[in-house]
Amino acid sequence: MRSTQIRKFCCWMAILLSVSCYNGFSQIAVNEIVIRPVEIYDVLTNPGIGFMTFQRFNGDELNDGSGWTEGYPIDYQEFDGDLTNKDHPATTIAYWRIYWKFMEPEQGKYRWDMLDKALETARSRGQTLLLRIAPYGTDDKRDVPDWYREMVDPSKEWNNISPVKKWAVDPEDPRYAYYFGGIIRAIGERYDGHPDFEAIDLSIVGAWGEGAGSELLSQKTREALVDSYTDVFKKTPIIALLMDKETNTYANSQIPVGWRVDCIGDIGFGADDLWFHMYDFYPQEIINAGVKDNWKTTLILTLLFSGMAAMYAGMYPAFKDMMADMNSGIFDQFAFIPGYQDMASYIGFLNIEMYQIFYVLILGIILGFIAASMVSKEIESKTIDVLMSNPVSRKQIIIEKFLGLIPMVLMINFVTMIVIIGTTIIIG
Repeated sequence: MRSTQIRKFCCWMAILLSVSCYNGFSQIAVNEIVIRPVEIYDVLTNPGIGFMTFQRFNGDELNDGSGWTEGYPIDYQEFDGDLTNKDHPATTIAYWRIYWKFMEPEQGKYRWDMLDKALETARSRGQTLLLRIAPYGTDDKRDVPDWYREMVDPSKEWNNISPVKKWAVDPEDPRYAYYFGGIIRAIGERYDGHPDFEAIDLSIVGAWGEGAGSELLSQKTREALVDSYTDVFKKTPIIALLMDKETNTYANSQIPVGWRVDCIGDIGFGADDLWFHMYDFYPQEIINAGVKDNWKTTLILTLLFSGMAAMYAGMYPAFKDMMADMNSGIFDQFAFIPGYQDMASYIGFLNIEMYQIFYVLILGIILGFIAASMVSKEIESKTIDVLMSNPVSRKQIIIEKFLGLIPMVLMINFVTMIVIIGTTIIIG
C-alpha cells in the first residue's frame, strides 16, 4: 500500500516537473502568439510612400504616350475590378489637381460631390487622395472662375503689366486672398482629418499652382494665402512646393509643413551640359533654405562674443594693479594653460580669460552643436534623400557642410578683433 502511494506521488512529481521544465525552457510565453512571415518576392505597396497615380486611380487606363491631363474635373473611368496599372507599379496614393474654376463654378457654391466621390473612389482602389487646388492655368479654359474674372479684370488688362508671365490675376488684390483662400478654408473645414485624405498641396499663386513669382509677394499677401491652409488643416498634412525661402519658412513657422517637387525628375531629358532641376535647383534650394538662416546665428554669436570681448578688455584696468602685486607663484595654478606666466599683463589677461577659456570652450561647444545638427536637421526635415540622390559622395556632403561654417567663424573672429582693438584704444 505504502509503495503504491509512493509510486503515485513520484508520477505526479514527474508530470509537474515536466510541465514546469517545458514552460521554463521555452522561449515563447504561454499566451504569446508567434507568426513567422513567409518570404515573398512581391513589390510591397506602403501607405503614403512610393509612386502615385496622377489624374488617375489604380486600375484606370493611362494617357497615351507621354501626355497627361491636369486640372479638369475628375473623369471617373468604368472600373472592371482589376487594380493593375499597365507597365507601372501599384500605388497607395491617387494625386489629383483641380483648377479653382471647376471646384467653385459659382461664387460660394462648391463641388463637394466631386471630392466626396474622389475620396470614395480612392478608398475602393486601395489608395488615399492627395489634392491640389490650383488657382489657374495658362489659357482661357484654365483661367480663374468666370465670376472672379468678371469681378476683378474682365478685359485682362492687368496681364499686360503683370510682373510674372505665369500670373493670370493680381495676387496683391485683397480679393484674391479672400476668395481663393476662401475655397481652401472651406475644403479644410469639411475634410480636415478625413481618413482617405492623404495630404493637400500648399498652392497659392502661379500657373498650375506651382508658385511662380511667389518671392515677389508682399508679406501680408503671402501670410494671408498661407494662413488659409495652416489655419484649417490641423490633421491632414500640408505639403508645400519648393517655392521661395520666405513662403516655405513662414508656412513652417505656423505648423510643420512637408515639401514636394514635381515629377520623378528631369535628368536625361536633354544634353549632359543642360540645366536640370534635379542637379541645379532642388538640392541647392533645400540647402539654401537652411544655409540662408545662418546669418541670424552668425549675427547673434558675433554680438555675444563682441560683447564679451569688450567686457574682458574693459575689465583689465580694474584688475591691473592688483594682479601686478600678486606673487607670481599664484599663477602657477594656471600652469595647464599656455602663457599663464604673463597673466598679469594685458595681453596675458585676454589670452587666459578671453581666448583660452571663453573662446575655446564656449565657441567650441556652440560650433560643435551646430555642426552636429547639420546632418540631423536634413534627416528631420526629410531633405536628406534629395541630397543623397545627387552624384556626390557622403564624405563630400559632410566636408562641404563643415566648410560652410568657415564664413561664420571668420566673421565672429574679425568683428571680435575689431572690438578688442577699439576697446584697447579707448582704455589706453
